[in-house]
Parts: sequence; structure tokens; C-alpha cells
Amino acid sequence: MPKKKTAKKNDTVATWKEKLPACFGSEDHRFVSDAPEKNHAFELLAELRENGVAWSDVRTAIKEFLASQDKGAKQIEKQMDRAKKHFRPWLS
Repeated sequence: MPKKKTAKKNDTVATWKEKLPACFGSEDHRFVSDAPEKNHAFELLAELRENGVAWSDVRTAIKEFLASQDKGAKQIEKQMDRAKKHFRPWLS
């Protein structure tokens, strides 16, 4: 029987980080501002939990993503508050 191929931790990190932008509006970069973004966020949350990703890693990735989109500190803080309500209660 062939061995089951398991993902490496680095592969998992790349996967969820690549999915993170789908949780934000394409123009305003607001976290879960409409139904498709909410669906992406819930799917991502399930993946994060399944792979044991910590809130601190998600928080860092969100900040990096928003900064890469030229968002200022105020906008980043506002979106971090929104994301924290969704992700933090479920992640370590």
C-alpha cells in the first residue's frame, strides 16, 4: 500500500497565506465585508485550526498583507480588530 503523502509545514504556511487576501475586499481591503469574503474566512479558519496555526502567525500575516497594500496604521488597526473577532477565539 502506498504511503500517504503529507504536507510539509512550510507548504501549509504558504497555502493559508495565499488564501488570506480572499478574506478582504479587493478595493477597500475590509475584512469580511461581504458574503464571499465571510465564506473564505470560515474556510480559512477551518484550515488554520486543522493545521495548528497560531493566532500570532495569522496576525503577523494580516499586518504584512495590509501593509503590502499600502494601508496605513489606522486602517490596519481597524481591520486587525475585525479579524481578531473572527479568528482569535478559535486559534491558540
